[in-house]
Amino acid sequence: MTAKAQRDRPWIITGMHRSGTTFAAACLRAAGVDVGRDLLGPAAGNPRGLLENRAFVEFHKDLLRSGGWDELGWSHVDAPIPTGEPARAAAQKLIAGNARDGHWGWKDPRTTLFMEFWRALLPDARFIFIYRSPWDSIDSLFRRGTDQLLRDDPLRAMDLWLLYTRRIAAFR
Repeated sequence: MTAKAQRDRPWIITGMHRSGTTFAAACLRAAGVDVGRDLLGPAAGNPRGLLENRAFVEFHKDLLRSGGWDELGWSHVDAPIPTGEPARAAAQKLIAGNARDGHWGWKDPRTTLFMEFWRALLPDARFIFIYRSPWDSIDSLFRRGTDQLLRDDPLRAMDLWLLYTRRIAAFR
């Protein structure tokens, strides 16, 4: 692989929500990785911004909704989410619109639910898996205090952590 091809491989940052993916994206961004131009702004728990590329986030949310999932990807059912040819074509447009010469990539915890899909489209991509202990991730979710689903069903947080962690382990 040429030096340019090596540089043009995307960095895909993923992990459970509230696991430290924003910190990882900030570190890569400080090192010169373009994580997107239209980034989601500050939110509860991330006053400096989420560092999530809006286009990738919306793409993942659309796929989740079309598969009958919550748009945050919060399910305790580990079932495949449909990603047919229309999704593939949309993803290729998304890649073309976001790929940059040099170092580029994106961060979105929902990517964890679509890693095989992205690997098929970007076989040379570098995946960065962020792991945080379940009690720390779950504590952070509850301290954020914005998630009605977790207030209604607190055990769901552990199910989510297990789902995301198992998906990463199986992919790896």
